Parts: sequence; C-alpha cells; structure tokens
Amino acid sequence: MTDVNERRRHGPIEEEEAADEPVNLGHGDLPDDPGDPAAGDDPLIAALRWEAAIARPRPGRRRSAGRPLPIEEEEAADEPVNLGHGDLPDDLLGRGPRQLARRLARGGAAQRAERLDELARCLEYERNVAEEEEHHRRRRELPSDLDPHDLEQTGWGVVYPEGQRGRIERLLGDLIFERERQAGRALFKMIPVPPGITPRDFWRRHDVSPGVIDPAKLPYYLVIAGDPRQIPFELQYQLAINRAVGRLHFDDPAGYRRYAEHVLAAESRTVQRPRRAVLFSVDNGDDVSRLLADYLAAPLAERLPSFLDRHLADWRFELWRGEESDKDDLIRLLGGDATPALVLASCHGLRLTVGNPYQRAYQGALACRRADDQPPGAHLFHAGDLDGADVRGLIAFLFNCFGAGTPRFDNFPHESDGGTLAEARPPAELAAAPFVARLPQALLAGGALAVVGHVDRGWTLSFSWTLGERPSEAVRSLEDSLKLLLAGHRLGHALRPLHRRYAALAAHLAAPLERLERGEDVDGVELGVRWTAHNDARNFIVLGDPAVYLRGRPDRTAAVPLSGDRRVRLADDVLHFAVEAAGRRRLSVADWVNRTLRAQMSTAGLRDGGRRE
Repeated sequence: MTDVNERRRHGPIEEEEAADEPVNLGHGDLPDDPGDPAAGDDPLIAALRWEAAIARPRPGRRRSAGRPLPIEEEEAADEPVNLGHGDLPDDLLGRGPRQLARRLARGGAAQRAERLDELARCLEYERNVAEEEEHHRRRRELPSDLDPHDLEQTGWGVVYPEGQRGRIERLLGDLIFERERQAGRALFKMIPVPPGITPRDFWRRHDVSPGVIDPAKLPYYLVIAGDPRQIPFELQYQLAINRAVGRLHFDDPAGYRRYAEHVLAAESRTVQRPRRAVLFSVDNGDDVSRLLADYLAAPLAERLPSFLDRHLADWRFELWRGEESDKDDLIRLLGGDATPALVLASCHGLRLTVGNPYQRAYQGALACRRADDQPPGAHLFHAGDLDGADVRGLIAFLFNCFGAGTPRFDNFPHESDGGTLAEARPPAELAAAPFVARLPQALLAGGALAVVGHVDRGWTLSFSWTLGERPSEAVRSLEDSLKLLLAGHRLGHALRPLHRRYAALAAHLAAPLERLERGEDVDGVELGVRWTAHNDARNFIVLGDPAVYLRGRPDRTAAVPLSGDRRVRLADDVLHFAVEAAGRRRLSVADWVNRTLRAQMSTAGLRDGGRRE
C-alpha cells in the first residue's frame, strides 16, 4: 500500500457550514480565474476553478421545522446563501396543494402514468405480502419452499442491453459460469433489454405480476450489466421492490473481469477480512452532520454491539467518529491496515455542476472531517485515493449524496422554482447523462464485493422522520438489513427491509394523491415531504452482484432476531391520511394503504426464522 500522504489529493469543494443566518460557504480562497483545464493543472484544482467561475448566488430560503435536508457537499458560491436550500421553495409552498401535486407529477423524470404504475406495483406487493405472510415468514418474502441461500431454488440472472450478450459473457466470464452452475439451467437466465424499455414494458414482456416471485419467469437474484443510459436506474428501482438486484457498470471494461475474479476468489476463501463492522461518521458541525450523528450513528452504535454480543459474538462493531473521521482514517478503512469486512461511511457527498468536465471523476466523493488549516478539498476522499489500496472482500455502504450515481434529471423536482403552473419547467438537469459514480467503480474493480449507495441526493429522511417539530429516529430498516448481512445472508436478500421501506413509503404517498383525485384538500408541505421521502428511499441501490455474502460465503445461517416490528414502522403523524381512508366499500389504493398500515403498526416481533420473540 502506498503511503497515506502520497495518496492524499485535494478535492474541489469546501463543505457548507450551519448557520441560522445567510453565511458564506468558505470559498474566499477560491481562485478568481477559472484557468484552462488543459494547461497542466491538477484535475481537482481545475474542477475547483471551473465551479468558482460558473457559480451563481442562490436565492435565500427560510429553514422550516419538519423539512428534510439534503446530505450533500454544495458547489462553490460567491455570495451568501441560506442553508435551507434543501427545503421546498417559498414560492412553491404558496401555491395550492393541487398545484403542487400537478407540478410534482409534471416535473418528475417519469410520466404520471409511470409513477402511478410504480405506486400501484408497490401497493400490490404490500397487499400480497400481507395476505401471504403466514405462508412465507420463514424465508422473509420468498415463498416458504424457497431458500434464499440456494440459487438452485431462487435463480440468478443477468439483465443486459440487447445485442450485447457475447460481450457481457466475455467480460464476466467465470462468474457467469459459476452462477449458472449454482442456479442450474432452469433458473439461470440471460435477459436482454431493448433500448428505451420502460419498467411497465419490462413487466409485461416477462409476464411478471407485482408482488409475485416466480423464479421460473424472472430470477430472484438479478445483476444489471450495463450503463444507466442503456438500462435506466428507474428499472433497477422497480425490480428491487421484490427482488435482490445489483448493477455492474465500469467505464473501463477490464473492471468487469477484475470484479468477477475477486468475487470468485472471495467465495473460495482466498481472501478473508476480519469480522469487524465499522461505522465511519463525520460531524463537521453543520445541521446535517448533527442529524447523521444523532439519528444514524448513535442508534446503530448503541444497538448493534449488544446484538452482536448476544448472537454473533465473534463479530466486533466499531464507531469511528470525531477525530477518527478524517481522510487519513478513511484511507486506513478503505484499503489500508484497518480494512474490515464491512464499512458504513456516513457523511456529506460532493456535488458538482452539470457541465463541469470533472463531474464524472469526483461527483459523490466522501467529505471527511475538515481541519481548519486544510486547503480547499483536502478532506474529500475520491477514486484516486484508492491507488494501491487492498479492498478485496469488503462490502461498503456509502451513506452520502451521489454515492452510487447521478441521474440525468433531478429526482426531487419540487425543489425547482419559477413561473406559473402553465410555465412550469422540467426538472433541473444534474448531468449530461446518467452515470455510476467513479468511487464505487474503483472499489469494485479493486476487489470489493459490493457497494450500497444512493443515486441523486440523499436526504435526512433516510434515517430521521421530520414532519413534526422534532425529528424522530427512522433507522430500523437499515439496522435490520445490517443484522441480516452480518448473520450470513446474501447481500441482496439482507437488504429487503431497506427496500420494503420504499414500498411502505409508496403507500403513504398514494393515500394523499388519491384524495387529490377525489378533489379533497391535502397539505402541500406534507405531500412534498412524502414525495421526497419516497424517492429518497427508492434511490438506494446495490452496485455489484446481490448474491454475494459478507466474507465471501456464510459462516452461519442461523436465525437472528430483528429490531422488533416485522414491518417498516414510521412516525404516527405520517399515518393519518391513510387511516382516514379506512372503511371504504370497495378495494382501492386507500384500502391497500390501510391494510398495510395495520400490519405496520403491529408490535409483535418475529425472529428471522418465523419464531416470535
């Protein structure tokens, strides 16, 4: 491994600071001249110069209690801005709720029909799960006779761009051969996707019903092998509603071969990481950092160690926080002398402006603890910092903005401003084309088994619910996923609680939308928050093969207790719209929501094997 100092690079952007009044973002030391990127500048300095040259002041906005905040590292700005730029704009809040809903629907990346189809699919899935729960408790959402550890029962497949089968088979080579051997000919599938296919067309093409898992039609474990320009992120989101899905895409085709080799080496136990799980939590004193510390790091640090002591005593949980959260420490954790089996990095993520020639290289870089005497960007960890790193056998959770990738258009269009309803503009363009972030690509090509991360901005709603005056904890889904992963489940299956939260939030979003369809009034702010929470939960994805295990293959498959409720549980103040819909005479979206909520509010805990605690 190279020396820590040799691997350090200066990143392009400083992190924003918390304040109640408009403040400068600390970019007074940015060069006035953008310079010429071709003139031999360090590329990160060139990216910094580019941002400083094009930066425009943002309009000031009020921070309001109960509004979500984005977990992002802001681009450079020359003028003071208010830190509430993650809130809904004031001019939009002044509109009626029906206008807000229409603008949400019109401004989204998908057409309204696609969005309603997505919600209906989530709700149908929730309904089927509730009705069939007694039949498949033991395997957590798989039919009771299917073992999620056995690919011969669940199946495994590759979703690839039409016409590229030969190329994908050459690039993934022995990994495809091994998975075909494990799944058997009947349940191994190579699945071509034609250009421009929509999620709805995909379901119809494969005769797949929402909420039904039939591996003979579509395997449970799926790897999307392709650029999000060819196979969109939206298809991955919907496939993950009730399947274990991952994506592989490398700018350098050699990355596919290296990844396949590393996965097979891990499964043969050539590489063994110590049984350590590390939460790397950065607190730079701003509002988002404090929320990350209080509602993500603190609950996990309190509950996971006691869980491991009771059920997985050979595992150790560590919290790296405060002075242990600078870039040197992260270099040790991601390929250095302290690399564990599992890392969860909780911090800001770097956001660069569309058009920046270095956006692909540095978007989503991890913002570590920043020292006062550091030059701009020196606290940012990016793909270039993995030179010489040994990350073989690692699984990483990147809990930051743009950690997994960037869509072309903003997935949170209700933040955009301007004009009358008739003049409403489309969502802002975030990138010239959607792309997978460079840091997880480098991790996977360097030997990591998988990376779990976020597409687009991440929001505080991922771990704290903020509709009321005070935030409440909402980290149980992530906690349950980590417990299942540590207990020996395949990664994609272990993430079912996390993806179930997306389906549950779809239910909460569908209820007020149905009320709008009936002509009733709905609180516009609450609708906007629900929309943000839904898209935020949806945008967590797996990069890598979802069939991988922590430490290559399981040491055990024993049932372990989860956090309590067998379903996702949200704060009570989120539930009232759907509860009001109870008692209708026919089966409607609202009825599905109500049935889901009844199950969610159950307080009976279940062990993973189906035994009550």
